[in-house]
Amino acid sequence: MGALRIGTVLLVLCSTLFGLWIVSTSSSFQACISNQTAKNTEAGKEQAPKGPLSFTNEVALKSRCAGHVIYDYRDATIAAATVLIAVFTFTLWWTTGGLLRLTRAEFLATHRPRVIVRFIEAPTYDDEPREIVRVHVVNIGVNTATIYGFGGDLARRNIETRIWTPSGASGAITIIEPIRLESAARHVFVVRNRQAFQEVDILEDAWNRAEICVFGSILYRDDGDVTRETGFFRIFDRKSEKFIPSKDQGEEYED
Repeated sequence: MGALRIGTVLLVLCSTLFGLWIVSTSSSFQACISNQTAKNTEAGKEQAPKGPLSFTNEVALKSRCAGHVIYDYRDATIAAATVLIAVFTFTLWWTTGGLLRLTRAEFLATHRPRVIVRFIEAPTYDDEPREIVRVHVVNIGVNTATIYGFGGDLARRNIETRIWTPSGASGAITIIEPIRLESAARHVFVVRNRQAFQEVDILEDAWNRAEICVFGSILYRDDGDVTRETGFFRIFDRKSEKFIPSKDQGEEYED
């Protein structure tokens, strides 16, 4: 918008200078100057010495002649003025629209919903048995959020090699039945390991060779239909018995 305003000012300035140049170089203007000078000479007016008075007389003379020329070409002058007014009106409209868009963007940025993963419970086991965790998400924003997509996975990987267990890791997003979260409201997602807990996992835990990871993403939108995504990746710390967020911004992020 700043570049547009500067361009408009330069356009008006150049148009004004160009118009003055056309008037001053026109034959009508030159004829008017000659006639007025001749009349002054015939009236017996002496040429004033160079100074404030002569300069004032010269300005007055040229102003009168410019006025005569503009009057003679008043149709063209009105057309040019109309064009300039149209350009100014367009600039005003464009600037106002830009300010409104900026104001709306700032309002949405400060009044948006914000869905985060508050915490993840320590792993437990179901009847198979498979490891399961409960992911608690909360809307810490001002406005309501509608969650319409969720993907999560619980998987194990070798601490040293970072290779996943044979079950692998996915966490692909699935479109779900919309869940509306008011400000400060929360929801719990249950995430399960796709592979049953086995004896080898007990040995890996005893030797501290494997780590439990919970990861995924949440898709949500606000009432203005602006879509956002929150990604999470947590690693279970056996000492504190808590899931610790990854320091990788590509794994833990918010739109």
